[in-house]
Amino acid sequence: MGVRIKDIADAANVSTATVSLVLNNKPGISESTRKKVLLVQRGLNRDLKKKKSFSETRIGTIRFLKIFRHGHVLSQDHDAFVLRYIEGAEKEARLNGFNLDINSVYLDEMADVLKLIEESSANGLVVLATELSDKDMFFFEGLNIPVVYIDAILNHRRFDFVDMNNTAAVHLIIKYFIDHGHKKIGLIESPVEAKNLELRSLEYPKALERYGIPFNKDYVYSVDSTFDCAYKDMVKILRKKPSLPTAIFSTNDLMAYASIKALKEFGIRVPEDISIIGFDDLPICTIMEPPLTTMHVSQSQIGKMAVRLIINRIDETLTAPSIQISIGGEIVERKSVRHIDI
Repeated sequence: MGVRIKDIADAANVSTATVSLVLNNKPGISESTRKKVLLVQRGLNRDLKKKKSFSETRIGTIRFLKIFRHGHVLSQDHDAFVLRYIEGAEKEARLNGFNLDINSVYLDEMADVLKLIEESSANGLVVLATELSDKDMFFFEGLNIPVVYIDAILNHRRFDFVDMNNTAAVHLIIKYFIDHGHKKIGLIESPVEAKNLELRSLEYPKALERYGIPFNKDYVYSVDSTFDCAYKDMVKILRKKPSLPTAIFSTNDLMAYASIKALKEFGIRVPEDISIIGFDDLPICTIMEPPLTTMHVSQSQIGKMAVRLIINRIDETLTAPSIQISIGGEIVERKSVRHIDI
């Protein structure tokens, strides 16, 4: 794709109509404006040619490392979620003349993986840190290539991170429930170690407090993060006939899906008896009954930003000691939330 008329108009500080007249050699334009527009056009074309030549000739490799620590979050059910990260990263890498190599490893294999990375010609590393703990991230501290972690942020670590803005997302979810008349709002969380799940759970009481909703520990339900185990855990909870709120925020979609299945078996209808919102916008959300209202954050954009950070480190156009980027989300409305009278 060549230089657009709008690009020329913006650079020359003239209207697109003026650029069109100049490029089509039409009258009605002063000679000085005509020269300025043509000069800007030549300059932009020259820059575009250099950029294309650069991306076509620079052949490098960026590794995408998917690390399993326990497999309770990075399960087969989340393949579509991870694929979005990879698609975004691969597109940005290819656009800038890099290949993206994808490796899936278990944490106990890290010594061999690090040796492989050090011996390879990789120019940078994207680490999917979904299941990593604080100490696990130090595996990569001594590498002499840029490293960017995605799907986690640690505010006290001087690394580069790109993640979803869990704090803002939780507040949006709680406000959505309140706007639909709900004042008894619960939480489905998981004891599984995963940074984003932990952050969402921690933010839940803060969001309630912000909107003047009392926190009730009886409305917090802990289940595993995989579908089968979450279903079994929720069945055990419901057998005890717990007090239920009118709305529940589930810290991921799979736990919401499993909980809805369990609730139905106990004669509790969604959304007639209880409303539910998930998080991640997995493909299953559209085929569930009812289709699940959920929080969507662009994993593709996170993957792109991670690779862009690496390339900026490689080119030394980024010199800050560390960068943390949070990508905002939006609620996707479906059929799992009903409005109740206040």
